[in-house]
This record gives sequence, structure tokens and C-alpha cells, in this order.
Amino acid sequence: MTEPKPILRQTPRAAASNFAKSPWLTALCVCLALSAGLNFLGGAQDIAGGLQGLGFVPLIFNLMYALGALYLFAKLNVLRGGISREKYHKAGTAAFCFFIVLSATVFFLILFYYSNYSLISAMTEEQIQESGLTADDIEHMWALLPYLIFSVSANVLKTAAVFLFFRCIRRLEGMCGGKNEGTGLFSACSIVAILAAGAELCLLMINVQLQQSFVYSLLSALSNLPGVVLYAGTAVLTRQVYTGLKA
Repeated sequence: MTEPKPILRQTPRAAASNFAKSPWLTALCVCLALSAGLNFLGGAQDIAGGLQGLGFVPLIFNLMYALGALYLFAKLNVLRGGISREKYHKAGTAAFCFFIVLSATVFFLILFYYSNYSLISAMTEEQIQESGLTADDIEHMWALLPYLIFSVSANVLKTAAVFLFFRCIRRLEGMCGGKNEGTGLFSACSIVAILAAGAELCLLMINVQLQQSFVYSLLSALSNLPGVVLYAGTAVLTRQVYTGLKA
């Protein structure tokens, strides 16, 4: 019986090169493209259905996400053909832009939900009746609150994972020139990213349960699945760099 070969410590440049050659980077690029396409499709459905009231807000955020995901996909995909400091720098810029998009989305969701639930909690029975809401509507909104809190928390985790991924790419840029500033950042990114993937998986299962038919359940699962793989791939990629440098 042959003994397993020990994992050899990689040079910084070798770790940066292996990052670009990893099949998980390919999976990450595919999921970014799928996520962008699904959000473009969501925006098209919003337009086809007619925009009323605040309907234009989801459209804006869908398009922002799609453009940010496509930009990051394009710059990460270039790395698969060969690495350089310039390519990593552009990929880092794209990751930072994607982080800004996610941050704006999270900020809006927190502000929107907080203002709405603060308004509802302060309303009297007369004001509720004047607004056209019923007691069942109010009860349903409060019952939905735990789900909304979890959804926002999942988005916060995903935003944090993208920020750490951006910092990791900047670190990889320096590693192309043989510079090694430590491995703690890659370990932190892998931990936060796997938590984000787990939260996204939980949202997938919850959304599937909330659907009223098999077709809608399947569509809901397919829309969330790229996000699960996206953050799981981020976790594996950064863990591989950490393991290679620490071996």
C-alpha cells in the first residue's frame, strides 16, 4: 500500500497560478454568468408585467446585480488564460464593484424593511383601516418578519464574502510578483464564504417550501442554486490558496 504524497508548500506565484487553473474558478465564472442571466430575465419580466409603484426598484437592483456579475465574470474568466499582476488588478476592481452593488442592495433592504415595520408598529387601528390594510395583512407581515431578517442576514454574509474575496484577489496580485503577506485573509474568506453558501442553501430550501406547485418550486431552486455554488466555490478557491501556502 503506497503512502499518500505529502502536500508541498507552494511559492506565492505558484499559488496565484493554481488559483487561476482551479476548476472551481471555472465553476465560479459559470455561476456568475448564470446569476447575471437570471437577474436580466427577472428585470425583463418586471418590464413585461408593467412597473407600478415601487416596481422600478427591483428592476434597478436586478440590472445592477446583473451588470456587476457580468463584469466580475469577464475579469475572472481572463485569468483562466494566464495570470499577470494587471489581470489580477482588473479582477480585483471588478470584485470591488460587485461588492458595492451588494452593499447598496443590503442598505436599501435594511432601510426599506425598517421603515415599513416601524410605520406599521406605530399605526393605530383607525390608521390601519384608512390605509386599506386588514388585520390578516398585518398578521401576515409580522409572520414574514423572521424570514426577512434571515434573508437580509444572508445578504450581509454574501456581501462580506465578496469584500474578503476582493481583498484576496488584491493579495494574489502581489503574489504574482512573489510577495507573500500571510494566509489569514484567505482562511477568513473561506469561512465567511462557506457560511454565505450555507445561508443561500437555507434560503433555497425555504423558498422551495413556500411555492405552491412543483414547477414554481423547481424554478425557485434553479434561481438560487447558482448562488450556492458561487459562494461554495469562493470558499474552496481561497481555502486552496491557504492550504498551499501553509503546507
